[in-house]
Amino acid sequence: MKQPTRLGFGGIAIASLLHPLCVNADRILEEVIVTATKREQAINSIPVAVSAYTSSQMEQSGIRDVSELTAISPFISYGSTESSASGNLSIRGIGTLGTDPGLESSVGVFIDGVYRNRSGVAIDELGEVERVEVLRGPQGSLFGRNTSAGLIHVITKKPNMEELEGYAELTAGNYDLLQFGGAVSAPLIDNTLAGRIELVATQRDGFLEDINSSDTYNDRDRYMMRGQLLWHASDSVTARFILDYSDRKELCCGSPSSQKGNPLEDVTNFPNSRGDAGLDADDDPYDLKIATTSGRQQTEETEQAGLSAEVTWDLENSQLTSITAFREWEVVLEGDTDFSGADLLFYEEGSPRAQKFETFTQELRWQGAWDGGSWLVGVFFADEVLSGEFAPRYGADMNSYAQRYVNGAIPSVPNAYQTATTYPAGPVPSGSGAQAQFIGGEGIGDESEQNSESIAIFTQEDFDLTENLVLTVGARYTREEKDITINSVNGFSPIGTGPGGGGGNPCQAAAANAATAAATNQPAPTQAFYNGARDIVCGIAAITGPLISEGRYESDRKDTELTGTVKLAYTAEDGTLYFANVARGFKGGGFNQTRLSLLPLNSSGDSLGFDAEKADTFELGMKTYLLDRTLSLNTTLFYSRFEDYQLGQFDGITLKTFSIDEIDSEGVEIESLWRATEGLTVTGAVVYTNNRYPDDSNIDQVAPTTDGNLRAGAQLSKEWAATAGVTYSAPLTDKLAFIAHLDARYTGDYHSNSSLDNDFKEGAYTVVNGRLSVGDMGRNWVVEAWARNLTDTEYAPIQFDPPPIQGRGGNGRIGDFIGEPRTFGLTARRNF
Repeated sequence: MKQPTRLGFGGIAIASLLHPLCVNADRILEEVIVTATKREQAINSIPVAVSAYTSSQMEQSGIRDVSELTAISPFISYGSTESSASGNLSIRGIGTLGTDPGLESSVGVFIDGVYRNRSGVAIDELGEVERVEVLRGPQGSLFGRNTSAGLIHVITKKPNMEELEGYAELTAGNYDLLQFGGAVSAPLIDNTLAGRIELVATQRDGFLEDINSSDTYNDRDRYMMRGQLLWHASDSVTARFILDYSDRKELCCGSPSSQKGNPLEDVTNFPNSRGDAGLDADDDPYDLKIATTSGRQQTEETEQAGLSAEVTWDLENSQLTSITAFREWEVVLEGDTDFSGADLLFYEEGSPRAQKFETFTQELRWQGAWDGGSWLVGVFFADEVLSGEFAPRYGADMNSYAQRYVNGAIPSVPNAYQTATTYPAGPVPSGSGAQAQFIGGEGIGDESEQNSESIAIFTQEDFDLTENLVLTVGARYTREEKDITINSVNGFSPIGTGPGGGGGNPCQAAAANAATAAATNQPAPTQAFYNGARDIVCGIAAITGPLISEGRYESDRKDTELTGTVKLAYTAEDGTLYFANVARGFKGGGFNQTRLSLLPLNSSGDSLGFDAEKADTFELGMKTYLLDRTLSLNTTLFYSRFEDYQLGQFDGITLKTFSIDEIDSEGVEIESLWRATEGLTVTGAVVYTNNRYPDDSNIDQVAPTTDGNLRAGAQLSKEWAATAGVTYSAPLTDKLAFIAHLDARYTGDYHSNSSLDNDFKEGAYTVVNGRLSVGDMGRNWVVEAWARNLTDTEYAPIQFDPPPIQGRGGNGRIGDFIGEPRTFGLTARRNF
């Protein structure tokens, strides 16, 4: 079989214009070896839409975690909201839209072959890596965990079996950044056992200043440790053991406001119990000012650890691989959660919002080659326990906020708030009886646990139809079972207690009064008043789900799916690879993890569930080398249809995941690498995506926005994204070398919120990063000056409606999760 070795688009036209008479051998591009097909192959020889980023590319761009890959990969997008644990990765504009941990990631992340449960779980210090591979489109016939949109595979640096090596690195920068990284690797037993240990620790002040305290938010206080053993047990058996631990304790995630909302929602000058400023005085989120309630820091502590063992056994004509792993991850959120200085909502110490994953995975692969092709079969098993605590509390200012809001929204009824929340409602709004009020410190204290088991059998075979034509067929059968239990506990004062004697659940009082008005056939204006007041009061209280009864809610589900792929690859005589792929992906259904998706007065947990997501993808691609192998160029045309797309959305009363019947995704991506001279390398990539809800989509029926914004036929993600990089190296003396690097990412116009309201429409922006370094010729030591977001570009990847009034699109207050401003510093590194 002739191996396909090149990538390209429009190669003949370009080559005819640009063809050097001779090329220095040092300019010829070397093959990048990847394991995207579970075999070591040149990236340009495989019929897969895949990109690979080397350790040097990562270092030059200052990439420390998976989320920062967006600087060099236009195919990836990332955004996070109230917690970095809720971070979402997307590929080709498709990702997981929602923050509920019950939503599995459309984009899978694997680190050293081990699956990370959610995108947010994977956002951590990476340490030294060998490369990162980004595969676009559904994956499942080669990787243990199935994904519907793509996957990111991080391969970290292995122990050195031959000699002692390592590094020590110190970085200092603005916002009082201080970072240390170091690793040492050495053979422990000649040609048999080697070890490696690495530590990375980072501290940095935040760039958002709280106007009610001296605290700065979006800071960095984290460290990561990773230890490895590489064991050559025999000539045919090799084992790699990895133990890692990381910890973060940070003030996250601050959100300034770009719109204060109507006078009823605006808390800028709202009188509050602590004398704090409610919001910054202006509507400029890029003045880096936020407001939180004094004494209620928004803290986030994340801790994770894992142990994995990868064993490879080379048989006579095949290879057997086993990857066994256990991982534990936990995040705890405490403090202010209304993103203002008004004391409205919070999570207190001891009653936080918390999530915890405990996961065991086992993957077995057996692969080999035959005359005329190759084969692979595998089994994957995962056992996951997801537990959570959800205990929001009302702040001391919640009742006065609700009173101002209801009285202002319904001025035709004097003392509307008191009337609507007073038991019992009379024949006319009388205001007699006992009034329920929001009582500071009261709320709910729910606990949940979801148990999941997944087992899959997968296979992929290559058939050499001719010397130049290869057919690939892959299949996967997946069975997933999940069950969930939510124990709901209401901490509201009962009727007959509290300041007004009506208890601490005004939503329940307003709902009861509305029901009484309807049951007793009150005049239409009276019923309209009670219904409107109920909607406002219960909307303000929505984060606590106050109409849900105490009790135990349970549900279970099972999903089975057959997915697979068919690929056809043809290698032309000039080495250009042409390929066509068809693939079906799958992401299991699941459960929302909080009471917010339960139906009031329903004793079943069935309303928690949402359906499995499926994706069919079609690709046409070419890969080639041009200009005497100094330029690589590839392109892929793609079309995908997602069925039962999982969309997380706040609907004004509850936060839940909806299954949208379908979305369509189509586009083109182009990627290139050019070694222009011996010392000058240029990279570039661009992706155009047209991701839309079809005109006949059911989204406006099953997941309507509360402001009436229609989304059928609308585009749900940006159209254009592009990256470019330039690296120039040259000797300064016979002993010193100089390297300059610049990279940029362009993001086209986009909506920063899934409601697609025009108030959330953001303009295009470009972020530029740069690095200058000087070191000895062998790069045994190097000193670097660097900057990220060099031009201090202002942008907000995600905007939202802060609580307590949510789900109003752009019609209310808007909070902004903004990108980091310009950061810069110096790094000194010693390699040995």
